[in-house]
Amino acid sequence: LTATKYYQSLAYRQTSTFVPADYQAPVISTLNVRGGGAASVDSGWVNGSYAFNEVTDVSTGATRYAIADANVGLLTARNTVFNVCNTPAFTPGATLTAAVTCTTPVATGGLTATVASMGLQENATNLENTAYFLTATESDKLGNSVTSNAFAYTVTNANGSTTTFPVTTSGVTFGVDRTAPQIVAIPAPAATEPAAAPSLAGFARTTVDSIFSTGGATVASNTTAIPTDVAIDATNALFAVRVKDELSGFLACTAGSCLINSGVRLGTFGITRRIAPASPSATNDATVQNIVNSSALTGNVLGNTMNGIVPGTDNTIRQFSSNIFGAAGRAPTAVSSTIASSQAGYYTFTGTLVDRAGNTTAVPTRNVVIDNAAPTINSVINNAAAFYTGGQTAGVTIQANDDLEIMGAELTLGSPVMNIRFPRVTAFASTIRTGLFQNPFAALTSNKLANLTGLGQTFNGSLNLPIPFLQDLQVLATAGTTVTSPLVNDATVKPTSIAARVFDIRSMATLTNYTTGTWSTNAFSAPSSLTINANQVSTPTIRKNWGADDAVNGNAGAKIATWSVYSATATAVEFRVTATSSSASVPFNTVRVVTRRQDPTAGTYDADYEYRGTAVFTETLDEGGVRVFRYLWTVGAAVAQGANVSQAGFTGLDSIRAIGTDASGNGLVTAAAIPGATTVPRVISAIAVGSVNIFAATATPGSNTLGDWSLAGGWFTRTGTTT
Repeated sequence: LTATKYYQSLAYRQTSTFVPADYQAPVISTLNVRGGGAASVDSGWVNGSYAFNEVTDVSTGATRYAIADANVGLLTARNTVFNVCNTPAFTPGATLTAAVTCTTPVATGGLTATVASMGLQENATNLENTAYFLTATESDKLGNSVTSNAFAYTVTNANGSTTTFPVTTSGVTFGVDRTAPQIVAIPAPAATEPAAAPSLAGFARTTVDSIFSTGGATVASNTTAIPTDVAIDATNALFAVRVKDELSGFLACTAGSCLINSGVRLGTFGITRRIAPASPSATNDATVQNIVNSSALTGNVLGNTMNGIVPGTDNTIRQFSSNIFGAAGRAPTAVSSTIASSQAGYYTFTGTLVDRAGNTTAVPTRNVVIDNAAPTINSVINNAAAFYTGGQTAGVTIQANDDLEIMGAELTLGSPVMNIRFPRVTAFASTIRTGLFQNPFAALTSNKLANLTGLGQTFNGSLNLPIPFLQDLQVLATAGTTVTSPLVNDATVKPTSIAARVFDIRSMATLTNYTTGTWSTNAFSAPSSLTINANQVSTPTIRKNWGADDAVNGNAGAKIATWSVYSATATAVEFRVTATSSSASVPFNTVRVVTRRQDPTAGTYDADYEYRGTAVFTETLDEGGVRVFRYLWTVGAAVAQGANVSQAGFTGLDSIRAIGTDASGNGLVTAAAIPGATTVPRVISAIAVGSVNIFAATATPGSNTLGDWSLAGGWFTRTGTTT
């Protein structure tokens, strides 16, 4: 001790300890297995992703599980245990006299567990949404524990009184459905329709064209089908889906949930429309619109709800359908006035099926297009500033209009000796010869239309001839014609026109089961021509001499003696040049092949030749004084790339020519050949000797009748003479 400070002994310091007094277990206020997903009404069915925890259901704002402890509180690391047991068979109306506990659970999980993570499966013996019941157990920080009571029960006390133990909370029975709804095929119409699930008249099946127009049928009427498969066009074509669910099923439609209050609520759908913009777009953007309202139209009724009806006698199957162009009553106000089959555009159908357990299935996306008007050409403009040079690229600009978009075009080079059409399909290949301005249905991913800058705006498409410009054509009359120089009365045969034709999306149809009529003829425009005057085409100083050297005119020739079709089969055609052995170089830069298609019924030929491709130089043969140059063109299958514009396969009755060209665009054309034509034997019915027909029925020797004559070595000889 000191005079100024005192110290307290630790032995006498006052201490205290707080011991909490909590004898109360936590209280479970909510345990409700709602089912159907967080945004659905309570169906009592759950799927594999369902969690029993404190998720808030959107439709009611209520939680699925709520627990609180008013004293020490719940553990920070929660020890919640959810137990699932099979629901026992209760006698209807009977009062339980003992607690129903879940001592042998079929599945157990913690606070974050889901039906799938707990391994809880569909009940194989109980197909109701009360097949299972749920209990929850949880304790506070002092170990006071509570277990929910799933079912109310009443016990009789020793003094004869009764005590009722109510359920902790309601809604603890449920069913498990972990299988998503199934899509059922809609069959094609048949003479005898299956009663359980018949076909659907107007269904835009994937086995028919996806291109529709008003008044132009895509599928011909099947008059023997029940119901009749009507001629399908844009006005009655349907998007549709047929489904079934084998356990929980679908919620019933009500006036407050479905726009059409019939059947069941299958899920939701949408139709996206891509159309030409009402005002010009410098970047060719399509106007993209959702034409099915995904928000509430009135109350809680959504415009995109699919109502499913029973299509046949099988009431486990449900079906929903909608016109491909939508329905005004389901559309947002901004587009409702334009919902009609007359609206050209690309239409995309999507949907999601939802069963009562919340399982979902995506409806396969379906894309179709409506195009009602044929394109028109306003003008064809020279791209070459009013002059074309032989052997160089030559093209035009096409100004045209269409109600949706112009997909492609073809060109025809006209001249006094032959017209050569360059179709938009190639000679037996899948690529496009003159090119497409855009591939069919590309707008679905790009949201662009092919150079169409606005509804009613002018389309500008530049297109080149797929071969260098031909400034002069010399045509051989027959296969045996000797090549002399110059041909055709010494007058250069220059092209006189380039004609164009444009095609819309309907020309891309590849199926052939649409009805005949306006559909096939309205897929393209009428041809429009650009006139080429002689002074707009380059002219050689001295006309090309394909034959012997023309020393008089100072024109060194190609020394060609003959140029013709040598042989033809179903797979290959050979062309040959014969020349003097002094000809050391290959006579042509390129050999182009053209054909004219024969109509086998009428026996007539197309007016224009169709460009088929090139023949390949294969080899040179020297036969002593004569040199032979061989060119081979390989024939393939037909190309089907649309209505009225498919290129048929080459046949032996087609007329074929080859055009040998040089670098300056001068061309030498073989005589037309029909490789498959056969010589019809001429039947001789009479040969007269004097006044007697030696083919007469009588055959008296010495009377100048048939018996006096014999045929040998191509000569008729009278017996005993040299006549």
